[in-house]
Amino acid sequence: MKKLIVWAEMTLKRLTRRKGFLLLLAALPLIGLFTAYWEQHHTQGVEIGLLQNQDPVARAAIDRLLASDGLFEFRLYEDEATLRSAVETRILEAGFVFSPDLSGQLQARQVRDLVRLLRSPSTVTDGMAAEVVFSQLIHAASPDILRDIVVESGLFPGTEGEVYARIWARYQDYDRSGGTYRFDYEYLDGSAPAASGIPLFPTKGLISVFVMLTAWISVLSWYRDEEDGIYGAFAVAGSRAAGFLSVFLPVVVMTLAGFLLCLTRYPASEAFRELAYLLFYGTAAALFLFGAKRLFPNPVAFGALMPVALLGSLVASPVILDMTRLVPGLEILEKLFLPSYYLALSSGKSWGGFGLILIALTGGILLALPPAARRNGSAGRTSSL
Repeated sequence: MKKLIVWAEMTLKRLTRRKGFLLLLAALPLIGLFTAYWEQHHTQGVEIGLLQNQDPVARAAIDRLLASDGLFEFRLYEDEATLRSAVETRILEAGFVFSPDLSGQLQARQVRDLVRLLRSPSTVTDGMAAEVVFSQLIHAASPDILRDIVVESGLFPGTEGEVYARIWARYQDYDRSGGTYRFDYEYLDGSAPAASGIPLFPTKGLISVFVMLTAWISVLSWYRDEEDGIYGAFAVAGSRAAGFLSVFLPVVVMTLAGFLLCLTRYPASEAFRELAYLLFYGTAAALFLFGAKRLFPNPVAFGALMPVALLGSLVASPVILDMTRLVPGLEILEKLFLPSYYLALSSGKSWGGFGLILIALTGGILLALPPAARRNGSAGRTSSL
């Protein structure tokens, strides 16, 4: 035990001399500072797109939305292709397309397909935006709806105009007091959040990739240490424990750096929750990669997989964009990459937690292989070098 404690201290000291690790470690807070600066000086709120429409009700709703203040900033687009492209590339969080015959559909009591939603793959604000759009649509359509109700009811023969005027005047009085339909934002900390010009900055995805790369690079360092005979002072079990510490401790340090980044992006309670998830994820990743190295006697083969894992994580995992919403069948490929499980766990998907448990168990089983398998692997690696 004393040897392992001393080894842990030495491992932490060695980290301060690893330029690659220090570069990764410094990158996280620097990215956080840059993002905060950008949001402060180049942002104007969560942007939502609207498609130009000549229908009178749709045009009235669009005018109200463009003039409204609040969490969302609405932008007008002249053609649907440009609007769709802006949503898909996350320039916009979402886009709304009103039916060209919105007034006719309302008069005919056709309430389906009045508005189409174009949703960014990774947005979480489309529901709130839809409520705001719906509220303004109700405001714009209410005069026509009320007129149809009064005229078609048959209850006011010959006096429909007078009755409509009285009801409409009362409706407007009630509406001005906020009693008809209103969508309010309540900020729990008492202040409005800062505008986000980089919608949904991929904080969690970025941290998950950095933690994975830290584990991978640490395992590659283990190959060199093993070749140099650093673990020769330990028995077999102690050698495994010391080797795992050399991988796990850098992951913990990187996780703490990620936690500091989370504190700049989320409330403290959510940041601490992410710290627990990250430690779980980092432990599983370290166990799995440290165990998987035994399948690769040559460190070159193990290292060659790192860029594949990085590229696959950026494409198949929802690190930046959730491409599974755009590419059918990508869900299967998504589960081949470690960041997917942490991001799923963080978003409340149970398969993320179960997946991390299985990943950790797989690594533990590989580590528990008989000592003979380890000696054969080490011999193969030595001969290859």
